[in-house]
Amino acid sequence: MGLLSLGTPLVWNEAKQYAEHVRTHGIEQFLNIYRSQKDKQNASLLWGDEIEYLVVKIDEKEKRTKLSLRAFDILDKLEIPERNYQSKKTDKEPDALWRPEYGRYMIEGTPGKPYGATFRDLLLVESNMKLRRKLAHEAMHEDEMPVTLVNYPRLGCPHELEPDYEPNGKACQSLFVPDEVINPHVRFP
Repeated sequence: MGLLSLGTPLVWNEAKQYAEHVRTHGIEQFLNIYRSQKDKQNASLLWGDEIEYLVVKIDEKEKRTKLSLRAFDILDKLEIPERNYQSKKTDKEPDALWRPEYGRYMIEGTPGKPYGATFRDLLLVESNMKLRRKLAHEAMHEDEMPVTLVNYPRLGCPHELEPDYEPNGKACQSLFVPDEVINPHVRFP
């Protein structure tokens, strides 16, 4: 997940004065990249996947779930192998890389290194996905679970967050969801 720069879009009447500049420099950038890459032979394309997990707290006694806003605590544990590798405390590459997402109840997991262009690489995907789920679960509290749904079905219902907050609406301007669910990074609110 890359950083976004801050800015204000121009209305067309203001933007059209820059159209020729953008067109010329866009073509120039394309040609520079093309020239630098055109003679490469047999380059192996690399690829990967990402899975976004919701952190769900399970109350067995009450038979209910809530979204847990502990993503940053969990990420702090999950990122240890990557930090150790980057600081040369170990020479073992991490099996997975972890990043925050939009919500404080979400974490993103990707493979530790990209896959290549062979059939053998395809066979690594499922086992790495299983490993990432296991690692995520191990970094959570005993009553938490990594869930892979598009979104939490009861998001926006009262008392569905742990800890609980009242909707206050300054950043997300929602009558149902409090701003505390949003990642505090400047990219989001």
